[in-house]
Amino acid sequence: MKLQVSETRQKKMFKLDGATHSVIGKRSVYANGYWDYFIPMAYAYTQPRVLMIGLGLGTTSYQLHRLLGRKTKVDAVEIDGKVADLARRNAPEAMPDRLIIADGCDYVAETRSGYDMIVLDAYWRNASVPGGFFSGSFVGNAKRILHAKGVLAVNYTMSPQGLLHWLGFGRRLKRNFNVYKVQTDHADTVVLLCSKGMDKEEMLERIAPKVPADRRMKSLMASYRRMKEL
Repeated sequence: MKLQVSETRQKKMFKLDGATHSVIGKRSVYANGYWDYFIPMAYAYTQPRVLMIGLGLGTTSYQLHRLLGRKTKVDAVEIDGKVADLARRNAPEAMPDRLIIADGCDYVAETRSGYDMIVLDAYWRNASVPGGFFSGSFVGNAKRILHAKGVLAVNYTMSPQGLLHWLGFGRRLKRNFNVYKVQTDHADTVVLLCSKGMDKEEMLERIAPKVPADRRMKSLMASYRRMKEL
């Protein structure tokens, strides 16, 4: 397994065996990838408390702190201490408020903390999500630690493994949440917004008046308005 951080004039990239798993823009807060699609949801909350599962370089932590300021509190769970060390050295500006080295499924099962938003972005080799995140126990524990009106946001890629698990995972999510699918810039990647207590209309009512009016956010909001219920 090869872990690497590479840089250009415009961005830093965390790569696992050559595949990019995290991006931090140097000239823009936006990464111009699926990570951006998590951002609008955080505007639904006055003081968002966010849990990231999967650190990478800390893309989501960086974006939320830059856009919403320190009123946003971000915890991140990362299973691999080598990834965490790489992120600390190469992207200290993107570190979360609290970093926990642990298995994400175990943390969600055991924590007494509560969150407004859980961002599930745990990927391994070959666009592979660790199998425990598809389980009913993970989905139930995620629901338990979310506050009222909380949302589980999932980066979901229709890789061979993703397609294999899609029907079962979707059923488990729908038993616990209102589930909406937001199409990203990449045809095979969606962000699932799994809401504990909001429908699409309430999400948009909470988010739309608060988000920045720049071009990228307008594009993200257009995707949110087109999201479909599973």
